[in-house]
This record gives sequence, C-alpha cells and structure tokens, in this order.
Amino acid sequence: MLKRGVIYLASGGRSYLGELLTSLKSLREHEPDLPVTVFSRYALPTGTPCEHVPFDTEHHPLKQKVLILPQSPYEQTLFLDTDTTILAPIQPIFDYLNDHDFAVANMFLADWSVTPPKLLDLVKPNDYNTGVLLFNQSPATQAFLKMWGDAVLPQDPKDMWAGHNCDQDYFNKIVREGVIEATGLRFTPFPNTIYNVRGSMVPEMKRQSLWKDARIFHHRTRRMKLRKMLLSVTDPTTAREIALKMWKRVAR
Repeated sequence: MLKRGVIYLASGGRSYLGELLTSLKSLREHEPDLPVTVFSRYALPTGTPCEHVPFDTEHHPLKQKVLILPQSPYEQTLFLDTDTTILAPIQPIFDYLNDHDFAVANMFLADWSVTPPKLLDLVKPNDYNTGVLLFNQSPATQAFLKMWGDAVLPQDPKDMWAGHNCDQDYFNKIVREGVIEATGLRFTPFPNTIYNVRGSMVPEMKRQSLWKDARIFHHRTRRMKLRKMLLSVTDPTTAREIALKMWKRVAR
C-alpha cells in the first residue's frame, strides 16, 4: 500500500469525465508526482496521468462516494470531488493526519432563500462539506466510513439529489448523533478558506486578503462546464438524455 495519494470518483453521466480531466490537469500542474487513482465505470482517455479502478454499481451516484472511500489504495487519502481546481501545492494538507484520522472543511454560512446564495459567514460551525476529505486507514476511520455507508445506502434514490438526502447530509447527521465519539475517530476540521473554497466565498475572501492562500477551489468553473458539454454531445447516451430533457421542457 502506497503512503499517500488522491482519489476521485467519476460517476453519473460520462460528461463528468470533463470535470475530472480538468481537475486532474490542475492537480498535475502543482503535484506532478502525487499518486492519483480514479474510480469510474468509464474508460479514461489514453495517457491520463492516473490509475483507473473500474467501478460499476447500480447505486445512485450520491451513494457511490461512501462505497469507494474504504477501497482507497493509500495509507493516507485525499478525496477530491471532480469539480475541484488545484491552485497551489496541496501536500501540506497531509500534515493534518500526523495527529488525526480524519479531516474535513466546514461549510460556509449562507442565506439559501435567494439566488445566488447570500454569504453570511465564511464558516458554519458543526456543518461540513464532503467534497474534500482527508483520512487514514485506521480502524476508527474504517468504522466511521462503515457507519456513514450504513446511514446513506438505504436512502430512496428517487428522493435524493445534491443538497437533499445526499451523502453530505448523512455525514453531518451521523456527526451530530455522536458517531465520531462512538468510533473513537480522531477528527479535526481543516480551513475551508485554504482547502475547500466554494464559489460564494471568493468575494469575501478577496476582501479579507485570504484568496491568495487558497489551494483547492471547489466550484464548477466555465472550463469544466465547456468540457462537460463537449463530452455530452460526443456521447450518444448523454446526448439523448439532454435532448429528452429539452423536449420535456418545451412540451410543458
């Protein structure tokens, strides 16, 4: 087992490979030698600088994260959502595992009743975003991941989408219920202003001169959207799904 590395999950439609490849390119610009493993049922383009683990399951994409995390081939793992952009070297994040088993960033506090959401504070205490996760292979970590999986897997997939009954919702639920203490997990947050910057946070971070220190930007960029679109139109299955959605909107 390798000491440390990054894992991604490319699930959902094939177009999400566009996000993955964009994120991976930014990672390689700053961490050319850090091992990377991608779990996905889709074949990766020849020459993609990572290891590919075929991963095909009938589970909803928002459940798949909790299934691949225990399968990480690294002693110390950094999980990244595919809509992340690496802005600077990220290996210092692994220092959080010197004294802890698991680390994650807080969510930001916002008024979600308006569009776009209105930022109220950069940090929302006791509420975490699971787009960037750092963990080791300790028994406590494995116990925690199992309890997270046991919580989210029974969820009805028809009543599940990003921000609603998703993996992150269940993560925060079990944390509030005391699973960290029950498993003996050595848990710590890392700063979201450095390692999990969401798009809504950027203006305030720039105002406070914090943006210059950001290393992981967790936001679907225009480049990602363009690459997703290009992959969508070249994939017959995805193209049919998009055409069907457009037809339903017009037919209303």
